[in-house]
Amino acid sequence: MITQHVVQHRRGRRTTATLAVLAALVLSVVAWVAAVPQAAAHGGELKIDVGTDGAGGVDAVVVWAADGHPVEETVDVTIKAVSDTGEEVGPVQLTSASEGVGWYRSEPGLLGEGHWTLTVRATEPSKHKSKTELDVVAPPTPTAEPSAEPAGDESGEPAGGDEAGTEPAADSADATDTASTAPAGPAPWVWIVLGLAAVGVAALILVRRRRSA
Repeated sequence: MITQHVVQHRRGRRTTATLAVLAALVLSVVAWVAAVPQAAAHGGELKIDVGTDGAGGVDAVVVWAADGHPVEETVDVTIKAVSDTGEEVGPVQLTSASEGVGWYRSEPGLLGEGHWTLTVRATEPSKHKSKTELDVVAPPTPTAEPSAEPAGDESGEPAGGDEAGTEPAADSADATDTASTAPAGPAPWVWIVLGLAAVGVAALILVRRRRSA
């Protein structure tokens, strides 16, 4: 019985190990199958989305058309623009931008105000040609801030400066003259002396009355 139990235990361990190996193999196959389409998708046709930076410049984002992933390889992107008035710009080659992988841009102010039709071309890593339309709007004109200086005449003097400046001075002079011509009252020490004298006289009268009594 003991021997049979040991044999069954060993068989169970072998079965568990076998199942673990099979599970690992299945996961490896699934991961490989999932990675194959992704690797194959990095190639083929390009998709280039073009826009404006708001200052007349042109931005382009380059991705793989199959999966939408950014193209990490260097892309040779050029644009040629024609406005509704017949003005032509380019072809101009876009340069890699620091915003992210697959991002390209031109210099600011490449296109003037108006409606433009752009032809986008790429030669590396895959050939591409497409057309798109853009509207470029002139940047808003900054408004002048109101001046904080008070209004005055041509000489720069504030309005009413003479009259407003002389009236307070005249009032101050009148107040000074009134204060100087007002009669001066008795000094404080005079009142103190008179008070002490009155107290002394009252005390002397009381002493005499007590003696006479």
